Amino acid sequence: MAEALFWNEIKDGKFLGLDFDRQKQIGSYFADFYCAEFNLVIEIDGSSHDDKCEYDKRRDKYMENLGLHVIRISDDGIKHHIEMELEYIAAIIREMKKIK
Repeated sequence: MAEALFWNEIKDGKFLGLDFDRQKQIGSYFADFYCAEFNLVIEIDGSSHDDKCEYDKRRDKYMENLGLHVIRISDDGIKHHIEMELEYIAAIIREMKKIK
C-alpha cells in the first residue's frame, strides 16, 4: 500500500518534475523507485525487511558501487507522514543538484 501511495505522488513528473521508474531492474535486484537523472534509488521498507538486514546491506552496497544513491524510507513514514518524507527526499535532491 505504501508503495502505491508513494508512486501516486511521484509518477508522471509530479514530484519536482522528475521522471521515476517503478520496480526498475538493476543487475539481479529491483529498485522500488529509480530516478536516472540523479542516479537515485528510493526503497520503501516495511515489516518484510525486518529480517533482511544483511540482504539489504549487500544490495545497497552493490547499487552504491554502481554509483547509485540509495534512500530508504519506512512504510509507516509513507503511510502517516508522506509530505515529510517527500520533503526529506526533495532536500537530498537539492543537495545533489548543488554537486552536479
